[in-house]
Amino acid sequence: MKKIILFILSLTFIGTSFAQLEAEWFTEYGDNNTDLARNIAIDKHGNTYVIGYVTRNFGDLTKPKLLSMTFLLKFDVKGNLKWSKEIYGENSNDGNAIAVDSNGNVYIAGVFINTIRLDGVHMIKDSKDLNTYIVKYDNDGKYIWHKILRPHQSESSDDHHHHNHEKGEKHVHFHPIANHITDMKIDKENNFYITGYFSKSIDFDPSEKEYLMTADTALDAFIAKYNEQGDFIWGKTLKGDGVNKSNSLTIDSENNVYFTGVFNKKAHLGKLSVQDYGGNGIVIGKLNKDGKELWLKQITNTKNNSGNCIYADKNNSLFLVGSIGSRTEFVELDKVLEVNENAANLFIAKLNNKGEYQWVKSVKTKNYSTGECILTDSYNNLYVSGYFAGSIESAEKEMVSSSGKEDGFIMMLDEDAHIIYTYPLGGTDHDRAAKMVIHKDNSLVIIGNHNGPFYINPTIFADFVEFRGTTDAFIIKFSHTLEKPNIKIQEVTSQSIALSWNVQAYAIGYEIILIQGKQNMPYYIGNNSVTLTSLSPATSYTLRARAYNDSKHSQQSEVKITTPPVSNEAKGIKNNEFTASWTKNKLRNLKLYVSTHSDFNENLPEYNGIIVGKNTLKIQNLKSNTTYYYRLQTDDGNYSNTVSVTTK
Repeated sequence: MKKIILFILSLTFIGTSFAQLEAEWFTEYGDNNTDLARNIAIDKHGNTYVIGYVTRNFGDLTKPKLLSMTFLLKFDVKGNLKWSKEIYGENSNDGNAIAVDSNGNVYIAGVFINTIRLDGVHMIKDSKDLNTYIVKYDNDGKYIWHKILRPHQSESSDDHHHHNHEKGEKHVHFHPIANHITDMKIDKENNFYITGYFSKSIDFDPSEKEYLMTADTALDAFIAKYNEQGDFIWGKTLKGDGVNKSNSLTIDSENNVYFTGVFNKKAHLGKLSVQDYGGNGIVIGKLNKDGKELWLKQITNTKNNSGNCIYADKNNSLFLVGSIGSRTEFVELDKVLEVNENAANLFIAKLNNKGEYQWVKSVKTKNYSTGECILTDSYNNLYVSGYFAGSIESAEKEMVSSSGKEDGFIMMLDEDAHIIYTYPLGGTDHDRAAKMVIHKDNSLVIIGNHNGPFYINPTIFADFVEFRGTTDAFIIKFSHTLEKPNIKIQEVTSQSIALSWNVQAYAIGYEIILIQGKQNMPYYIGNNSVTLTSLSPATSYTLRARAYNDSKHSQQSEVKITTPPVSNEAKGIKNNEFTASWTKNKLRNLKLYVSTHSDFNENLPEYNGIIVGKNTLKIQNLKSNTTYYYRLQTDDGNYSNTVSVTTK
């Protein structure tokens, strides 16, 4: 595990500077064979959870027995591994989806053949087809419950066992059967939703009841909703004449459900339908929290396209990422996207919650590119992850090249889809960035997979990551670099200091430390200015400032300030003299100014910044019945209050 800084050329776009990304930590996971990170989630404390599968050899050199098994990892905000699980059975299984509820409970879903040990103790025996498992753990990884979704079952003599129920002892196997979970999300009420695709028939109700959904053709997409106890609520299918897949879902603030994926030929969701124009089309749909179909949209052309991720932001705007394969027309926007023909081109779109396009974008690519995940931060900037071969567009239409056969990338865009930067991730072979999550401090954790030596910073071949086998998983946390605050002193009085500093978009606050002698007084400020009060006159202070977020601080900036003394009322006032006085102090180079003008634009020559050592001075050779003003100035240029005196 390492901490590194990734330097990107200083890019300035629309008034905001993004000079550096910082990789706070990274790690890899795998064995000597194929190992993949599938999905990722975070909790409200900033912990990160990753699910996927690792392939291990349970045989020996002469008779290897390779089995894949689900892995589940928990990292804290600093990247320390808190706990891990590997879920195994007598045959292979795969971890596909993960979500965390408001109480910190962890839900995972995946598939297995015949046997699996979900609680770490008891071996579950079930269908020899591809079964779906759903497991709930608490925040410490302690098993709570599990559910099994089975292929359609009828007469057979095989037994199956389940901790929560037994739904008959006889079933039939369909061979082969496809059953894949692609995503899982949790709503505000801690209900969870799964999506994916399947063939044949599957019972989506894990209870004694049955809710059988049957695919019309080779593959159909599904969405199913369950409560926090794992009880089935409703299920829907995207059915049709060809292959239909749901790759991603998202939940808005009103618990509406959106999904995206692919279809070909003609597909329908309830009474809503879409139709392609020769290639695979992108499908986007919306259901309410009760499963009612609200709208269904398509993006089609004559080539192959894919909707890979959909995301609802805090304003219930929708963001879609995937790829398109040829020239695509958007009639609603009166816009045509021209693309690199006969190859996947990264495609990004924004829609409102009615399904109306706000903008669409195809990213310039040489060879091919696709997006796997899209998110927004608290400033409405967009982040896209995916992979590309050849080169891909970055800021101001510059092109970024891959280091190997295929590289992952992170792309940052503003809310109007202008690219701020594209950062490649990869080495000399095939490397792909997959899913991301974003923390409340706008730091990102990204997962992906690499097929060879992997460089965190391939542009300068820095921070080399070894790999163990055919494919390994990687996990990287990135954050925006925090700069030292540039302190500006706005005003200094004898008892206060007003200061401000530059706003840093990705800081959540600023620590200001006031130091006087051996005393330190910290202040934690949410904006970029503060007035420190109740200070002592004629006293030297040191101010230190640093920006911070949930995981780190910037370097400190420092200024030294001396508060001026308090100018007291004059004494011994006569027609040609008076005695100026001020608080006692130990300041050196304290200057006194006397003038007949309140703005001190012209001072008496004898008292134009005269150095004073005591706390009184007799001002002489004055005119009678004349108003004079005096004040003092510290060595660092701060003035005391002004006192007016009228001679007799």
